[in-house]
Parts: sequence; structure tokens; C-alpha cells
Amino acid sequence: MLLTGCDKRPATETWKPRSTSGQVEHEQASAPIDAPRPLDHPVTGKLPARFVSYNLRNYLTMVRHDDDKKSMRSKPEKEITALISVLTKAQPDVLGVCEIGTQADLDNLQDRLEANGLELPHSHLCSGSDPYRRQAILSRYPITVSPKPNINFQMDGRNFQMFRGILDVSIQLPGGPVRFLGVHLKSKRKVPEYDEELMRRHEAYLLAQHLAKLGDHPALLLYGDFNDTKRSTSIRSITKHLKPLNLKDKDLSTWTHYWEYQDVYSRFDYIFVSKRLEKRINHAKSHIISSPEVRKASDHRPLYVEIN
Repeated sequence: MLLTGCDKRPATETWKPRSTSGQVEHEQASAPIDAPRPLDHPVTGKLPARFVSYNLRNYLTMVRHDDDKKSMRSKPEKEITALISVLTKAQPDVLGVCEIGTQADLDNLQDRLEANGLELPHSHLCSGSDPYRRQAILSRYPITVSPKPNINFQMDGRNFQMFRGILDVSIQLPGGPVRFLGVHLKSKRKVPEYDEELMRRHEAYLLAQHLAKLGDHPALLLYGDFNDTKRSTSIRSITKHLKPLNLKDKDLSTWTHYWEYQDVYSRFDYIFVSKRLEKRINHAKSHIISSPEVRKASDHRPLYVEIN
């Protein structure tokens, strides 16, 4: 099955240059993983910096069902409209997303955000072994990409790669540099080829290994869809290194994912931070975004954090 881009990119009055690192494929980098290019100059901008983590729910072209018919289509326009509304109201300076498709899909998202007043000209697309769903990060400020971490492992005598890899970049925010790590671990959907929980635990273990190599980082933020609950083995392997932010919505609820088929609410999406970065987090303003548009846009709710 081939992927194509989303709808034709909307025309703009004037062309503005964008920075993109290009898509990261499966090859391993030879440089040390803890040595990204230095961020050697400050940036101007307002404090606090706003970060949003969001699983977009298949912002890509795929087989979709409509009145018992199957066809290759992009994300429904009504979902995209709601999603753009959610993001333009949040006005993030940095946006980390799961379930984005190709570079064309990422360009489409950037165009739509810009047309609605949110300019995030810098971006990086990251992939693992999943040929359809990827991760991406968009930023108001330039992005420095770190060498790609190891995403290979063995399970039951077979070779695997993390499905969506580990996104690893550094961004110089107005209050200082922050290293962002993004993940989208294996879903809970059962498959006949392997144990999905064991797969997720292996992916989390690779992530924990990467965190251990980074050590006591002064400003590390890990985000994404972990597809597991707070007491799971996967999550506990991460909390040995970083602290989860206790985010809630305006009603003090903590769920971030709704599985309509089973009518189940779960907290699958998290943001973890290093000890020293936690001091820069505005906890009073950080929260889970909740609105009618959120329900229309995705089966996940976005996480919002302010960084001083």
C-alpha cells in the first residue's frame, strides 16, 4: 500500500522559508548519541514557552471505512478542522505529534496552522519500522537533531525495530535549551505475530537505556503516547530516570485517551521531565486540554506545558 500526501496544500500570498531536517529512516548514526550540535546563541521570544504533545489520530492517507465501503482517504476534513482549532487556540511554540504520515502530511499540517495564525516553520520527521505512522516535532525556533538512538532489539529469537523510533532533538527556547524526546510505543491492539505487551516493554527498555546514557541532563523533556498505564512495567522503567508531570483537565480528570468501542477512558499520554527542568515548569498553567473540538479531532487529548 502506498501513501500519498493529504489534500493539496493551500495557496499563500507570500512564500516563507522553512527548515526541515528531512525524514529519519532506519539507519543508525555513528556519532555518540549524547553529542548533538551545540546551541551556541540565545533566541528572542516570550516567556514562558508553550509546548503541546498530541496524538493526531492518523493524520495520513489510509484505508478508511464509509458506509461499508473501503477507500484510500486522508484524515476527514471535519477532524482536521477541529484539530487546527484546538492547536491555534493553544498557540504552542513547540508541538510534538504522533500518528503523522509522510513529509507531505507534515507540510499540510504546517500550512493549515500557518493559515490560521500559528507559524511553526521548523520541523523534524522521525520514523521507525512502521511504514505509515511517524512522529514529528514542529517549532517556532530552530531544531538541532541528535544522532539517532538504537531502536533495534530481539524478541523470541527474532529481530525487531521500534515501530515509531525515538525522536531526539534540542531546541533553544527563550529560557534556555531543552532536549525533547518523543515516543509512540506499541499499541494495545492484539496481533497474531507477537505479544503486544512484551513488544511495548522491549520498546520502553530501549528508551530507558537511552535515558540512562543521557544521565542527569539539565533540561530533558520526554513526551508522547506510551499506550500504557502509570503502574505498568513500561512506565515504571521510565520513572526511574524522569519525573512524570501530574497533568489534569479543568475538571481534575487525568485521562488522555478514549476507546469508543469499549467505552474505556485511560491515561496513555505523558510528559516526563528531568529534575532540573522541573524547576522551569509552570505547573499551575500546565494541563490536559479539554474542549468539544478535542473530542472531534482525535481519540487522544493534547497535553499543554509552559516552560520558563
